[in-house]
Amino acid sequence: MEAKKIAILGAGPIGIEAALYASRLNYNFKVFEKGKVADHVRHWGHVKLFTPVDLNTSPLGMQILERENLLEGFPQPGEFQTGLDYVNSYLEPLSRSPGLQGKISPEARVIRVGREKLLKEDYPGADERSKQPFRLLVQQGNQEFLENADIVLDCCGVYSQHRWIGAGGIPAVGERGWQSQISYWLDDILGSRAAHFADKTTLLVGAGYSAATSLLSLLELSKKHPATWVIWAVRGIQSQPIRRFPSDPFKERDRLAARVNHLAARCDGNMEFFNHVSVESLESLGPDKGFKVVAMVQGKKVQWDVDRVLGLVGYSPDNDMYKELQIEEDPFTLGTGGMGPALAKVSKGALPFGLEMKLEMLKQPEPGYFVLGAKSFGRDSNFFIKNGFNQVREVFNSLSGEGAVRKAIPQERK
Repeated sequence: MEAKKIAILGAGPIGIEAALYASRLNYNFKVFEKGKVADHVRHWGHVKLFTPVDLNTSPLGMQILERENLLEGFPQPGEFQTGLDYVNSYLEPLSRSPGLQGKISPEARVIRVGREKLLKEDYPGADERSKQPFRLLVQQGNQEFLENADIVLDCCGVYSQHRWIGAGGIPAVGERGWQSQISYWLDDILGSRAAHFADKTTLLVGAGYSAATSLLSLLELSKKHPATWVIWAVRGIQSQPIRRFPSDPFKERDRLAARVNHLAARCDGNMEFFNHVSVESLESLGPDKGFKVVAMVQGKKVQWDVDRVLGLVGYSPDNDMYKELQIEEDPFTLGTGGMGPALAKVSKGALPFGLEMKLEMLKQPEPGYFVLGAKSFGRDSNFFIKNGFNQVREVFNSLSGEGAVRKAIPQERK
């Protein structure tokens, strides 16, 4: 019997892991990546991960690197890497390993996925749908083409789909028109983007770790460029904007939160901090001429004239891709399948990096379509790469049988 054809969407950490499994288990598979391998990780490559290297690598990945003699100088367990180091030492070499050669299509964006001869409303939740292959519309350069697959592993992540800085999570007035002049991602403020922010006033919107990282970088930049100034605005009413977890196992994350919460309380350095902020509108004054921003701060209208806007308010999954499929989403987080209820159970604390994955958490009404990685968590940012690795193993347990996977794929050491 011919092995089922698998389409893997995305060549980030989870997509690469899925491809390694598919290769080892002798599936016919292809990886579609809309940019370069690990494109999202490269965008924040200057940032050091909170998690040590052993939580961002898998036994299978390490086994392959060892066989290819690529472990010389590799970090030891417990050490930390920047995103770019992680790409260069782990993800990129794996993408070039023998089992993946010729299997990854870069600059190939999957626009839509549907079912051959079926519409979304046909055979609701029935196995009858699996009798028709998936139909993928792919764009590569200026060309569009179609691909078919029996199984789709959607590992696209969320980093390319920013959320909005306006009140209630919708765009502020004018934001959509000026979004090309706003940065919604982790800029390399102390490196390649230093000149862009030096001696400028930046409005920083957000209350997560990306915002905290950018705040510290801007304040560090101000030591060499004293005219650099930061207006830090958060939506919540809490005076300590960054969430801390009791007995946080990731000490660097906790140190970051503690440090920026202290800065928010004291407003030390070249910064101002405002909570209970609702951004109402913004207007660009022209390319590189800054913005006029109107906001409500604790119920009072204020106007800020700033040079730069950093909107680090989180990311959201691109669900347009599977609109014509029967995909279940949690109404609160947009987590897919059973991930939403699972996330709700741990929403009051830090999500365990070793969260056990069950097939029931990953299955969809659409047979054969699995959303894995950060995208499966929707808007919940508590995703760890190790969670995605666990998801991949569970999916292939269901496709090949747990015994076959255990025989072919090395397991975590207890």
